Amino acid sequence: MKINQKKQKERFKEQKMTKRKCNPSKIKEVMKKMQLSLHIKMKEIKVRGFWKKKQKKTRSRQPPTKERKWKKQAEINMRKRRMEKRGKPLEMKRGEKEKRTRERKQMKKRFIKT
Repeated sequence: MKINQKKQKERFKEQKMTKRKCNPSKIKEVMKKMQLSLHIKMKEIKVRGFWKKKQKKTRSRQPPTKERKWKKQAEINMRKRRMEKRGKPLEMKRGEKEKRTRERKQMKKRFIKT
């Protein structure tokens, strides 16, 4: 059965070719040309670098230039000055912020109770 089916398929293909009035050998040539052109296109793409393996982007840290360092330091100093003007120390010790929030909450509770 399978052999017959294959033969039928081949016949059907041949009939299709004749319906189109095309020579099957010509079609093969055309297909080859198309494949070649596709291959050439692929090569061009590869050359252009689309096909290159994407490398993992490792963050290349540039060593900070002196100007950048100065700018950063200047920003930090400005922030410190601003905070001092407002009367807040800039750097609280570890856990101090949490303590203050706890105290504030307790004060609110006391205020509500009385």
